[in-house]
Amino acid sequence: MLRELIPLLQAGDVLLADALLATWWIIADVTARGADVLMLQHGCRVTDFSVGETLGVRDHLVEWPRPKRPAWMSCADYES
Repeated sequence: MLRELIPLLQAGDVLLADALLATWWIIADVTARGADVLMLQHGCRVTDFSVGETLGVRDHLVEWPRPKRPAWMSCADYES
């Protein structure tokens, strides 16, 4: 359902979402539209505060490498 709503987001909007939606693809799609994303880190991810930038208590900025192209995504969308 979220994938259907993402095209409605505009620059300056903020997507507040559950940690289960914290995927590279959702975050990339939302930020490409000029919107921001706020969500907790998914429990499977390990927090390594020795890398990235600490912004505050339990608030950390990191860069995620782009994962392999999923089967559902076209090559053109992946390259963009």
